[in-house]
Amino acid sequence: MILGAVYLQLNSDTTRYQEYVDGLEIVAEANADCQLVMVGDYNLPSVTWHSNPLQFAQIGYVDPGHRMKAELICGCFSSLGLSQLIPPHSSKDYSLDLLFGSPDFIDLFELNEQLVPTDGHHVPSAFNVNICCDSDFVPVSKRNFFAADYESIVNHLSDVDWDSILSSDCLDDILCGFYNVVGTCISKQVPLSRSSPSTYSVWYNRELIRTIRDKKLSHKAWKLTGETSDEIVFKRLRAVCIRMSRSRYRDYVQSVETGLRSNINAFWSFVNGLKGEAGIPVTTYLDGLKAESKPETVNLFSSHFNSVYNCSPASPLNRLLHSYELISNVSVLAEDLHPFVRELKCTANPGPDNVHNVFLKRCWPVLERPHSRYF
Repeated sequence: MILGAVYLQLNSDTTRYQEYVDGLEIVAEANADCQLVMVGDYNLPSVTWHSNPLQFAQIGYVDPGHRMKAELICGCFSSLGLSQLIPPHSSKDYSLDLLFGSPDFIDLFELNEQLVPTDGHHVPSAFNVNICCDSDFVPVSKRNFFAADYESIVNHLSDVDWDSILSSDCLDDILCGFYNVVGTCISKQVPLSRSSPSTYSVWYNRELIRTIRDKKLSHKAWKLTGETSDEIVFKRLRAVCIRMSRSRYRDYVQSVETGLRSNINAFWSFVNGLKGEAGIPVTTYLDGLKAESKPETVNLFSSHFNSVYNCSPASPLNRLLHSYELISNVSVLAEDLHPFVRELKCTANPGPDNVHNVFLKRCWPVLERPHSRYF
């Protein structure tokens, strides 16, 4: 992690802000595997900041030079994927002191006591930095099911004595034997690949990421040559990155909102991204109501989303089931499973059993028998 402090003197010219931004981008590029946190007095009055995506708004009249300074700061930290976390001054609607970092591992908290008296322009702030949150930057080893030699895997599975594994009358024994065989095969036959999670925000698309990289290259070219033409190219790309980031974020939020009925997973991914962690918080609130247990939280969500589903109770079963309707009398043939296997999405991640859909589809000629047996 890189933690930096800054003080930009009031009425500093635009060149001073440009030098600061240039130096910061060089540091960030040279330490791409580190979290960056910058805090200090940027002396940008009459400018209020918003996060997700990072942008600023004027409060009253702001002269062009002052606006250019704010655009430099916004463009730099926006391209780095950081947010401004200090709220505006309660009486001035803006803050001279700014904190740029990732909300995933920075928590602001209120100060009850002040060490020294403060003036009317600065409000003391304190924040916690979770230094254990660097796991996002640690390369992860995963099984690359798309690079496996499936001809060899199918031959290996064909040599398995499935008769002995499937001969048991206990379903748990059958499943245990099946997953032992498949798990051993995957560990030996499917190669490992190392990957690092993206440092870009979830709403960034390939075009925006490519433009950000072009902007960094143009900035490096400008620093090497000092030519005005290279400076113009860099500033144009920086402005394009800011516009594209804002546009992509608006489109992303709109897609999450409009897809609530059909894709609730996108909504929860959005929520988890804002919180920086998965799962429901211990305490939740809705319209002044507070929930501190899972049943209470479920009831709050039920109240909030009751307009999008039918609350009518299910009709009771007023008859006895016939013997042919019991699940114990249902038989599943291999050909019954073929349509479902064909519809499996190869882009989905493996489930708790760590068996990827592409593995299942490519090895189905061998695996159809054990599947039909335990189904």
